[in-house]
Amino acid sequence: MSVSQKEIGQRIRLCRQEMGTSASKTALDLNISVDHYRKLESGHRIPTVEMLASLSEYFNVSTDYLLFGSSHKGEIYAELDAAIQKLVYIKKFI
Repeated sequence: MSVSQKEIGQRIRLCRQEMGTSASKTALDLNISVDHYRKLESGHRIPTVEMLASLSEYFNVSTDYLLFGSSHKGEIYAELDAAIQKLVYIKKFI
């Protein structure tokens, strides 16, 4: 399993865009310079362990997702959908 700085940066950018915030706002929230943050997003700088933890917490994603692109979100959503379907079915009988 390899770690690609460019792919990490792409995932960081995607998280920020999904959150609907700007690079400058994100940098401010993370207490780093905008230049440093942009280098993380562009893949020109790899995050330290501490920064990786901060990004993970800030974007509410796993460090595995940021590093490797792996995510358990799909599995969680599938489980939630199944639970909702069961509740809807049970509600018919109440």
